[in-house]
Amino acid sequence: MEDPGEKNMVNTACATRPAVRDVIHSFRAGTKKLKDKATALALTGLLAVEMAPVYATDAGTGTSDIPDVTIAQDVDTAAIFGKLLGIVIWITRFIGAFLLLWGIVMFALSLKNDEPESKTKAIMSFAAGAVLLALETILKAAGIIS
Repeated sequence: MEDPGEKNMVNTACATRPAVRDVIHSFRAGTKKLKDKATALALTGLLAVEMAPVYATDAGTGTSDIPDVTIAQDVDTAAIFGKLLGIVIWITRFIGAFLLLWGIVMFALSLKNDEPESKTKAIMSFAAGAVLLALETILKAAGIIS
């Protein structure tokens, strides 16, 4: 922020000497251009660092951090997949319950504030929560899981 005293001094100098006014204005314009160029240079540098490629290597140790895993031949992969799917469905129930409650609360608030956009978002959250909550029943009815 400029000092008010400095501004009055500049105005006084400008009133007495037009050449001083031109020098001061060109100096201010030059410093603004310099500031803009410095900002652009800094942002370009940050962007270059941000977009620099990163390659995962074992850093010359000769071994990788990712272990080699082989699945035994007597393992039932359908049972493992079924357990994983059960975990996913279990998690979606909690997410669905949260979205269902969130949609109810948001709908009540949108009725209070009389906001049509909030009502739409609340109904969408409620519907998504209901679908996620009933996902297991939907998949069973479709014959995908038993």
